[in-house]
Amino acid sequence: MMGLQARQELLGRLARALGWGLACLGTGLQVGCGFLSPQGLSDLLADPDVELKRDGRPLVITSFTVPKAMAEAVSCSRLQVESLLAPGTEIHAHQPGKRELKWLQQADLILVHGLGLHPWLPPLLDQVGPRPTADVAAGLRPRLIPAGVRAGQPDPHAWMSPRRAQTYVANIRDAFIAFDPQHADTYRSCASRYSAQLRQIDQQLQRELSRIPPRRRVLVSCEGSLGYLSDDYGLEELYLWPSQGEPKVDPARLRQITARVRERQIPALFCESTYRDNQQRQLAQQAGASFGGTLYVDSLSSLDGLAPNYIEMLKHNAYLIEKGLSQAPPPS
Repeated sequence: MMGLQARQELLGRLARALGWGLACLGTGLQVGCGFLSPQGLSDLLADPDVELKRDGRPLVITSFTVPKAMAEAVSCSRLQVESLLAPGTEIHAHQPGKRELKWLQQADLILVHGLGLHPWLPPLLDQVGPRPTADVAAGLRPRLIPAGVRAGQPDPHAWMSPRRAQTYVANIRDAFIAFDPQHADTYRSCASRYSAQLRQIDQQLQRELSRIPPRRRVLVSCEGSLGYLSDDYGLEELYLWPSQGEPKVDPARLRQITARVRERQIPALFCESTYRDNQQRQLAQQAGASFGGTLYVDSLSSLDGLAPNYIEMLKHNAYLIEKGLSQAPPPS
């Protein structure tokens, strides 16, 4: 059962979310409105008193599910690795509560992600106090966000490139060795094996995505989170709102994307799992395309879902993109 303080906190978070959503009612195509995902609502309704179950191993807390999967692979089960955010949670505008603070206070090592990915996390870390902490994205040379309120700032979605992910693996390996030097050989061996898997998946993605016809090599998603993947495999990126921006669509941008999709006869459009896809489905219908499916970017799926770990996430996304963009456009 929730305590009184926990119930008050939950009601406050739910009120903020509902206030945001109610402002969008009655707007037709929802141009200019935010999108609260079903997963995001489930996270809001989660019991903030939920306890972290320790299993006796040193505890590593990652900020979200993607670095958790990488850290689990590098640790080879020597460490208990947990994600602060549950699968399906929208990462950028997350509203943390007491649960997140409690979990961080128990951590023996915290793995964060820099490049401005989660602005809500640094204030939490200030409350936690000194803890061994490492940035999984340290040393990356990021691409820059091309538009929106954060134009010119780093695009944090570098994990969408398995080539850039090699830096994540090296940073995690080094953090584990510094934290637990007596098992350094284990972490080096596990990281080397995982890096080899990333090289293989990079080659697989190169083969699969190269099959998309040149005219249709345009990847349209909801958030501008696929720039690294597009850069790696020669795709043009289009999106409803820029990376790290508010999940809303400017009418002029909507018209430009619609025209581009029609001009190039792009057969399929996509949306990330942490956002509602209704706007993208409507755009696809208006532009003479189909909805190609849900891509996993800011979060993995549950263990029984389509993207239970990082490598399966990359495979799933590549399969949907290649399948969607290689098909003939729907009849007009």
